[in-house]
Formats: sequence, structure tokens, C-alpha cells
Amino acid sequence: MTDRSEERVVIAIGGNALSPAGGPAEIQTQFRHTRESLAPILEFARHGWGIAIVHGNGPQVGDALIRNERARSIVDQLPLGVLVAGTAGIIGHPFAGRLADRRGRRLVGLVFFSAFPLLSLLFYRGPGWVLPLVWVPMIFALTGGSTITRALATELFPTSHRGTASGWLQLTETLGAAAGLFAVSWLTAPGESAIPAVELVSFSVLVAAAVVFALPETGRRELEEISAER
Repeated sequence: MTDRSEERVVIAIGGNALSPAGGPAEIQTQFRHTRESLAPILEFARHGWGIAIVHGNGPQVGDALIRNERARSIVDQLPLGVLVAGTAGIIGHPFAGRLADRRGRRLVGLVFFSAFPLLSLLFYRGPGWVLPLVWVPMIFALTGGSTITRALATELFPTSHRGTASGWLQLTETLGAAAGLFAVSWLTAPGESAIPAVELVSFSVLVAAAVVFALPETGRRELEEISAER
């Protein structure tokens, strides 16, 4: 295999690649197109290329804006920045799942969770022009990490225990969010900015990265092999 470790390639996945014009736009179709887009990307990785992946989400944001407008008499509208980040997260969900199927849950989870606090630090400490460049990857990383943990929460347990495992995961996520809010409040003096505390708390995600990497690998294995009933 040719060593291309010093070469870089930028791969752009357009929003229309996930939701082609004139075709069905349901989420299952977008998930399928996302999975299909990974095959050529993995070929570059196998040949040693350094890869930077960027994506567009114009059609997805457009659909979200239509939902926003039609529901304006029922619920408050969401700003455009939130819709952009939200649709990035939607793209990140199947992308992370498919990537984990190919490269392993542990490695992909480690990368996503490790990237989040670094992106968060850059978001709060970087220059103003970097905000739109960091915001979407930060949401992408958070959503991708959540996809990995939800997969592991079901795959590591026998069928009879998977509902319980999912419930414990939901409880743990809720308690973790509450603990994070409490920590930010406790670390922030009255009248002071909460940003330093938010940055500090975001690094707790590295604990999740370590835990995920320490768990047994479940990618590309049969569920009966991983967690057979006893």
C-alpha cells in the first residue's frame, strides 16, 4: 500500500447528496445516503490519506425552516443558528453509527468524545470568525458520541436486559446534565462569566471517552456473541 501519510484530501458531502433534488426527503432515505457516502471515504483512509470531511445541510435546514414557519402559531420559532446545528446533529447521527460499524464503536466513540471539549474550548476562546466553523462540528461530535453510547447501552446486554439498560442510560444522562449545571453554578461567582466553568465542565466528557474505550468492542459482531442470554 502506498504511504500517503503526508498527503491530505478534503471531502465535501453536500446536503443534496443526502437529499437529492426531486427524490424522497424522508429521514430513512437521508440515513441510507449517508451510509453509502462512507464507502469511498474509507477507501481513502485505507490508502493512508489524511482526511478532512466537511458537509453542507442546506436542504435539511430549508425543511426545518418550513416546519418552523408552519408551527409558528403553536410554538416559539427557533433561530437559524439552532436549526443549522440541529440538522448537523441529524447528519452526525447516522454518520457516527455507520462509521462505528466500520471502524469500531470504541475508537469512534473515543474520537468524538475527545474532540468535544477541545472544540468547546476553541468555541469560547477562539476569535469571532471561528464560531460558525466550530459550532457545527461541536454539535456533530456531541451527537455522534451520544449515538455510540446508545448503541453500546443495548448491544452489551442480553435482550431481556436491554430495556433496563436504556432506562439506566437515560437516567445517567439526566443526572449528568443536572450535575453539570450544578457544577457550572457552583464554580461561577455571582456577577462573573460562566464561560470558564463551562469550559472546565466540558472536559468531564473525557471521562466518557475513557469509559467507552475501555468497554468491549461490539462493532461487526453478532448480538448473540456479545451478550447471549444466560
